[in-house]
Amino acid sequence: MSKIIVSTCKFALSADNVYNMEEENEGFIDCNVDFRRDIKNSSGLHVDCMSFLPNAGSLIALCVQKNLYLFNYKEDKILGSCEIPKTAVVVRVFNSEPIILIGDRSGTVTFFRYSNDLLSRERQTFGHNSILTDALISPNDKFIITSDRDEKIRVTCYPNVYNIQCYCLGHKQFVSSLEFLPSNSDVLISCSGDGSLKLWNYLNGIELSTWKDGESKIPFIKSVSTLKEETNLVAVQLYQKNEFLLLTITSSYSVSLTEKISTSFIYDLTMKDSRLVYLTEDKDGRSLLKCITSEGLEDNIEAWRTNISKRLGNVKLIKPTEWIEMMFRKEFNNMDEYLARKKARIGES
Repeated sequence: MSKIIVSTCKFALSADNVYNMEEENEGFIDCNVDFRRDIKNSSGLHVDCMSFLPNAGSLIALCVQKNLYLFNYKEDKILGSCEIPKTAVVVRVFNSEPIILIGDRSGTVTFFRYSNDLLSRERQTFGHNSILTDALISPNDKFIITSDRDEKIRVTCYPNVYNIQCYCLGHKQFVSSLEFLPSNSDVLISCSGDGSLKLWNYLNGIELSTWKDGESKIPFIKSVSTLKEETNLVAVQLYQKNEFLLLTITSSYSVSLTEKISTSFIYDLTMKDSRLVYLTEDKDGRSLLKCITSEGLEDNIEAWRTNISKRLGNVKLIKPTEWIEMMFRKEFNNMDEYLARKKARIGES
């Protein structure tokens, strides 16, 4: 899936390649860096997921087809690599340790240590009995929060990952995205295929509030959040809908809908400061990176304006629906067939 990642003032886009988009004069410097140059048989490869390394300048951790790469995007150079057990769905980096967390499709979470240009796999690991969908690391690096297809959110202690702090249970479909509340990192935001957004005290598994868009049951794919003058702003990406929701969360954890914003198909979105950056396409199907910003964002939503519209040309993007469709629970009704066979047997006797 094509994704945007952001760290401090740095932006990057993953798709068929890595695209560095650092801000300058209210625009983006588009620098196509080719991670595939040093990879044999790299045709058809795409980036599964990636993350900036904190306090490491221009280094990115890339997961590409069961391989983890340490990549310097400014020098266009792969510094180190190692194999990972399964195809990765999420990569996170610890804040205070040189440890990379990889979550894969089998539900396993694996740890890798990096040092300069070396990558080595750590012995410890843990997992879910289901497909992993997202993961977060708490700001103090003491907890790892993971979610899966079976509606579960697990809070695991670190470094003793055999200790489970708690579970956050309440969603009725797969948990698609996790995010910390900007004003309080002890509060977790989760969204789900059941069309709900929930707030949790993840340290004890207590649900603080739930929000749904009226009677709508449109699944939520992803939520991203930011803090604007002590107000929590959350943008929610919808499944198979060319729009996203902008929500406001108060200090008492009540959630309200501020605006529905329509656009073309949304591949991914993120927030930086008070700006919403999202990846979409124009009427000719060409990729567009847009940024919406405003002064007094929470006071006058109609004052939002498109500030940056950067064409990325014919970048090959990957739609998120390709993995979302397989996440829904399938309902099987074998009773009708059984009753029909029973009726036939009774009729024959």
